[in-house]
Amino acid sequence: MGCGSVTALELQGKADSRIRREKSNACEQIRGLDADSEVRQELLAFLQPTYATTDGVPQPKQEAPGGARRISELDGLRGIAFLLVLCFHYIAVSPGGDFGSSLYRFRQAFRLGWSGVDLFFVLSGFLIGGILLEARDSENYFSTFYNRRVHRIFPLYYAFILLYFMIRVVGARWIPSSLPIADGGIRHVPLYLLFLQNFFSMPFGTFDWYWFLVTWSLAIEEQFYLVAPILIRALSKVSLTVTLCATVVLAPVLRELAYRFTPSDDAYWYNLMPCRADALAIGMLAALAWKTPEIRSFLLARKALIYSALFFFSCGIPVLLKYFPNAANHFTVSWEFSWLAFFYVTLLLAVLVDPNAKLGRVMRMKWLMRVGTVSYCLYLIHVPVAALLHAALLGDRPSIATPAAAGVTLLAALLCFALAALSWKYFEGPLVTRAHRYGYTSRVSFVQEMPPAAAGISNVNLTGIGTGTGHE
Repeated sequence: MGCGSVTALELQGKADSRIRREKSNACEQIRGLDADSEVRQELLAFLQPTYATTDGVPQPKQEAPGGARRISELDGLRGIAFLLVLCFHYIAVSPGGDFGSSLYRFRQAFRLGWSGVDLFFVLSGFLIGGILLEARDSENYFSTFYNRRVHRIFPLYYAFILLYFMIRVVGARWIPSSLPIADGGIRHVPLYLLFLQNFFSMPFGTFDWYWFLVTWSLAIEEQFYLVAPILIRALSKVSLTVTLCATVVLAPVLRELAYRFTPSDDAYWYNLMPCRADALAIGMLAALAWKTPEIRSFLLARKALIYSALFFFSCGIPVLLKYFPNAANHFTVSWEFSWLAFFYVTLLLAVLVDPNAKLGRVMRMKWLMRVGTVSYCLYLIHVPVAALLHAALLGDRPSIATPAAAGVTLLAALLCFALAALSWKYFEGPLVTRAHRYGYTSRVSFVQEMPPAAAGISNVNLTGIGTGTGHE
């Protein structure tokens, strides 16, 4: 029975794809009809819901990103992800406060902030997976996806690298002495250009280390972008589901092996894409479920189930915070990463199934959504900005140990938000707008749904359309 239902779904998908292709071919044939033709008018009326028209001729419709409305709550979740990372770098790992002091306890509250990166991964899996699932039959599937990704990721990232190169080559003598310069740092730039920085790291505590500290996760994202489109295009939904489930199971095994058998300084268990692929795969599984009408209806009808799962995974967070806050331990490598990914995906689903609940309203707070919108630039610059300000103003490393140090940290945060806002307004935002000119289009058509008056027309050549000729 299960196999039959899967076959029916696949056949329906193929039929829908064939219908869309036939509609597209018919659009070309309509151009040859007389402008006052009754058949032409009937066909135009039939195609109108799916197609925009130019001078009375239907044109393929450009989809919105992912073919769906923008989900505002996800901008709020992205804002949460960045704030977790910011609090980890600015508070949790900053020196300050004797053991047991109020400042010490305050810092300890943010020790799991590093998991904001896992929330980013879950969101990437969900968003990119959802876009690709909706566009999987598009004729310009790969070109549109990569054009959009290039516009979104490359300009700011390569400008960031260019600025580093200019500082190292031209302005190295102005770098404060409290930020030593790594020997051979310039030689590693080609690896950063190719998004291979998750295979190595700059010497700890150097200017170069602070500058590129967070970019390992961008390398994982880019490597994910090379794999995900191929999987979604090539595999059926059933095969894709099996592959993603296998990834969720195998990624902790790979982390365990890397943790045991590779040098600890390399942190391959933390930095390599296959070792962190479970969070990405969990996000993609959520997208697959959300894009499947039957599963989506099931989730919407059983909100209590989602909230129960969220409560269950939430119960583990205080335990992880108290006993396993450090990412570099056996339990975290084996189980904690996956636990956090499941916690974040249930949080995501709770926001989706019940957007008008308190949690959804929190995620739609304007300031939080704004943080999410500019989070890419914030994520890139927040560590080097803090390091440079502390070195220039206090001659020391980032810290909150003294009022002056805490003040500089706050100044760094404010400066980052100002720079990110400017970047979005004048640089990233226009590029994103330009990227959306690349729309996913389908060649679609209409033999199975053709209006009766057009079904037998002889002066529109529909022979051979949608007949399974190998061009499906």
